[in-house]
Amino acid sequence: MRQRKPRNQNPEKETYRIDVTPVPQVKCSKPLQPSTSEAPAEKSKKKKKKHKKFKPKDRYFSDNLPGLPDYDKMDIDEFLRMTKEFNLLLRENPKDVDSWCKYINLQDKGEGTKNGIASKKLAILDKALEQNSSSDVLLALKLSLMEELFPYDKVVSEAKILASKHASSKVGWRWLISSTQFNLNRLTVPGLISHFGAMLEDSTKRGGQPKFILDVLLEVGLFLRQAGLWELMWTLVEQYLEICFTVIGSGAFKISVTLPEQEIEKIEDGIMTSGLPLHALWIRTEHLRSCVHFLPSTDEQGDHQRLVLPEDVAPLMYPITSDLSTRLAGVALTLLKVPPLPCSEAFVTYLGLKKIPWHLESSEILLTAMVPTGVTHGDCSYLNDLKELLVPPQYIKDNLGSDVFLEAVEKMFNLIAEHCQQDRINFLVW
Repeated sequence: MRQRKPRNQNPEKETYRIDVTPVPQVKCSKPLQPSTSEAPAEKSKKKKKKHKKFKPKDRYFSDNLPGLPDYDKMDIDEFLRMTKEFNLLLRENPKDVDSWCKYINLQDKGEGTKNGIASKKLAILDKALEQNSSSDVLLALKLSLMEELFPYDKVVSEAKILASKHASSKVGWRWLISSTQFNLNRLTVPGLISHFGAMLEDSTKRGGQPKFILDVLLEVGLFLRQAGLWELMWTLVEQYLEICFTVIGSGAFKISVTLPEQEIEKIEDGIMTSGLPLHALWIRTEHLRSCVHFLPSTDEQGDHQRLVLPEDVAPLMYPITSDLSTRLAGVALTLLKVPPLPCSEAFVTYLGLKKIPWHLESSEILLTAMVPTGVTHGDCSYLNDLKELLVPPQYIKDNLGSDVFLEAVEKMFNLIAEHCQQDRINFLVW
């Protein structure tokens, strides 16, 4: 048998052999650099900067959008020179409102933040109003600047102060009305009617002109018509015609028409059982009802939203003089979508339509352009496109409710012509 070699009992004396043969080195094209944590970070930063290039879009991020004033900053010496000239000019002519406005607009070309420039312009406006307290231009400019600096509640209180302080100016009331009418977050029909009523009350107490009442009536009527509140608008027109031509509560201008109830119910049942989505059902049902329901309801058991009481329009009711009866009749027919035929600029100015830029929302008024031309043999196919712009209730396109609305308008037209004896021929020609 092979004998085993004795194991070394002392581990400390155990030895190991190490191979120290040199390894051949690999030649590099570039010298090796020590790897640090800073170098990759710098490279990554450079790469990120390349991806963060900002490309402005012409529509939203252009510096000079079309239609906006160009406020290029002026040289400081030139700005100081013009400021000195305006100070001398306004010291000699403090009543020059146009120069005050130019001086205020000059501040946009100076240095400073947006709020700082607005505060400076507001301080100049206060000095201008000390000499021109009744200027509508300066008052309107002050409210517009306050909108940029202060919250809505503070601007409302300032507008009410201006409305009570400056009796001859309607800037404060107009701002309150426009800030409510053109803001969907604040718009409510009772709130807007209360603003109009407060403006009429203030104007009547201060001895305002009766023509202003008709201006407000036309503006309120157009708003109610565009909002689809035909029952409220019709009641307002009835009440004013009764006040002017008879006595209130006489019912002389009450209109009654017969609605095709069975046909309406049949169409509504067909819509409800059509299986359309909920929003489509709502749109079609409301469109159908707006074609036939435009007169205020007298039945308390019907739709309560169509039930209009005289108290609902009481804040807007104020008596007018008899010399304005013809204009009142014209305003009433215009609100009922009767186009003024023949139409002229003098007649539009007489009614007060030129003061309201949004009065052309009705497609029926476009028919006034055809009457002065007389009989024409040209291409009139565009008149067919007019039917696509109609908003119910209407009497041009042969649809459900068109004959009913035409009957109601004809009855109101005849009642007005009967009570306007001095201008009866003019209304019959119309």
